[in-house]
Formats: sequence, C-alpha cells, structure tokens
Amino acid sequence: MITTVLTIAFATALPAHNVHVSLGEAEWTSEALEVSLDVRTDDLERALRSTLSEAGVAALLTKRTALQRRGTRTPAAMSFIGYERHGATTTLFYEFAVHGAPKDYEMELTLFFTLERSQKHTVVVTHGTTRQTLHFDTKHRRQPLWRKVAPTPSK
Repeated sequence: MITTVLTIAFATALPAHNVHVSLGEAEWTSEALEVSLDVRTDDLERALRSTLSEAGVAALLTKRTALQRRGTRTPAAMSFIGYERHGATTTLFYEFAVHGAPKDYEMELTLFFTLERSQKHTVVVTHGTTRQTLHFDTKHRRQPLWRKVAPTPSK
C-alpha cells in the first residue's frame, strides 16, 4: 500500500515531457496519399482519454486530420490502417483516397493542439522522386500539400 502511494506521488510529481513534436512521412501514389505519423504514446493516450484502441485512434484521426481538394468543402475519404506501439512512440498508419495531382490538395493536421499549444508536426511528402516538407502548428493548421518547386538551373 505504501509503495503504491509513493509510486503515484512520485509519478504525478514528474514534469510532463517538454518536447511536443511528431514526425511523419506521406507518399503520393496514383490512388492514395499514404501517411505514417510517429507520435508520443502518452500524448495519444491523453488525447484518447484511455489506452490505445483501433476504434479510438481511428476516431481521433478522423477528427484531427484531413485532406481536402482545393475549391471543395468535402474532405477526401480517409482509411485508418492501424498503429504500432514502440514504447514511448506510436506510429499511426492511414491513407486518403485521391485523384488528380498533389498540387490540387491541402492537408490539415491538428492532432494534440487542444492538449498542447507548443505541439508541432513535420510531414515529409514524397511524389515520385521529389520531396517537400510540411510544418504544422497552432498557427499553421492547414498547408498546401504541394508547392511549386523552383526549377533546377541547367548546366
């Protein structure tokens, strides 16, 4: 009993981690934008207000991430694939059904913003052999999926 009380007292006295960054990769294929996002497991559990579950994570992602074709109000259909827990980090896997080109879409990512104002997300998007990096925070919740790439100077 005393050990339990001391353990709880010690655990609650520890400061929460002060790094609130998630890193992800997204690959544009002819039919989907495939996303994997590494997040802190404790942040994910706080957002879910419970332990991890497929249904809980899928519902959270549906609410906190979207891909939308520019000029429309309807988000692209998202499919939750699953997650892998690696101790302090959990990788989330999901995809959006797409058609057209990446330049036609915007991505919104607001995961954990209600829990931590300093939360930041970095997602590297790959289309063929070209990559672009998107940065999301509370002031930049929505980003064009693809920006024009400066032409490479000819030699």
